[in-house]
Amino acid sequence: MPRRLVLGILLLAALAAPRPAAGAPCELQGSPHRARIRVPVPGHAPLELELTGAPLVARFAAGPRAQVETLGALRIAGTALELPLALAQPVDAAGGAVHLSTEVEVVQARPHRSGLRLVVELAPRTTIGAVLSPVVVACDAVKLRTEAGPTGHTAAPANYPSWLARGRSLALRQRADGPPRMQLRASEPRSLHLDEVTRRGSRIRVRAAWDDGSAVEGWADRAALVPAPRHGIGYGAWAAIGQDVCGRTSSHVRKAMLNAGAKLHAAPGRGAWAEAREDVELDVEGTSIDGWVRVVSVPGVAEVDACGQLDHAWVARTDLTFPTP
Repeated sequence: MPRRLVLGILLLAALAAPRPAAGAPCELQGSPHRARIRVPVPGHAPLELELTGAPLVARFAAGPRAQVETLGALRIAGTALELPLALAQPVDAAGGAVHLSTEVEVVQARPHRSGLRLVVELAPRTTIGAVLSPVVVACDAVKLRTEAGPTGHTAAPANYPSWLARGRSLALRQRADGPPRMQLRASEPRSLHLDEVTRRGSRIRVRAAWDDGSAVEGWADRAALVPAPRHGIGYGAWAAIGQDVCGRTSSHVRKAMLNAGAKLHAAPGRGAWAEAREDVELDVEGTSIDGWVRVVSVPGVAEVDACGQLDHAWVARTDLTFPTP
């Protein structure tokens, strides 16, 4: 066979060969204490829902946010706005430069390009509001948090010599001569307290440790640091955040069962956004409008800023079963 023909066959075979499959998504399952998702609604504005203790799966596959699907009796699918995450086990990352305890808060997570890993932002339990990013962890090292995280921790005592980050953020390098790989951020300027480990020219290797057991170590530019005062730094206590007072009530509400296979709509007859996998107990208004009944509440599901209820939930009267009086 002529050599040119052989090369042509090889080239065609290469073009016809299937492309490598994309990395499997990182999937987390659980019943988080609270999550917020945005649900697309055909012909209607998206709904923002708050899920409380609802079993769900979060898939980190593409884009900056996880795709969420509930696993209970009512199927709802959307994009995560707030997803409470935690470390399932202590993690050593960045070649040992970062140690993370299970008490650290996972602020945000997005998929890593290699598949079953996540790029996370983390907040150690400290009153200064420090955030460390980006840190790459294995998918199985992260879980959905079923309870609210603890609060009220104080910063670990400082050693000397020690430094403060000059501003609200500090770039850290894994090697003195390497590029910045991580960033520490804080809510207030000069509130990041760091202990000196060693020096090399204009770079100082610093270490931050918190009382939850987490720590990070890396090289910082001397120009990005200022000496910490010997008298210490004052750390304020966590302040309680005011909660909205909700006095909303609904009259003429009654219990009903939404039949399996039926859908919730944003408005009568249009904008389906949820489907019942099995019979679901609901609170509905006692009257119907043109054969449609407004749903007041569903256990574990509420619209954001709707006082624990639903503003855009309608079902066909024929899809409901009412208990016998």
